[in-house]
Amino acid sequence: MDIDAKMVAEWLDMTVSQIEELRVRLNLLRADDCGWGSLTIDVRRRQVYRISHLVEGKPVVFKESE
Repeated sequence: MDIDAKMVAEWLDMTVSQIEELRVRLNLLRADDCGWGSLTIDVRRRQVYRISHLVEGKPVVFKESE
């Protein structure tokens, strides 16, 4: 486990696995050749329940098992 990931997880009140998924999604968006995209973090009852990103109109969703 990365110490930086743990600090960010505590700061954003997310799990470490969600922070790692967020990092992967941000890297995917930055690496995309079209140069645009969006990232959505859905929160329900003060907890992050879904992280998704959109590149070229193709949605990809990550939902952590409860």
